[in-house]
Amino acid sequence: MCGELLADLTAIVQETRHSSRWRNYAVQHLSVYYTSHRDEVSLKAIGEAVSDSDHVVQEVAVYSLARLARSLKLPTDDRVFDYVERVLIWALE
Repeated sequence: MCGELLADLTAIVQETRHSSRWRNYAVQHLSVYYTSHRDEVSLKAIGEAVSDSDHVVQEVAVYSLARLARSLKLPTDDRVFDYVERVLIWALE
């Protein structure tokens, strides 16, 4: 069941034919999924959404990563911080 949910959410985020709203919903739920499972697939999907062609999806992905980092009180060497740092550097260039 969890594997199917993860696959469905990831597919929704990657499929640009879906509306921004539906894709944002999937990004937010991938964040919740990562909090519960700490898996590489959901984190990677959120990280890839950061560079999506839709700026609204990008913003939700950045927000989701920042929320994960804060809520999980992650050390600065954690993977989430790697994604957040990369995004912030990109945004400031």
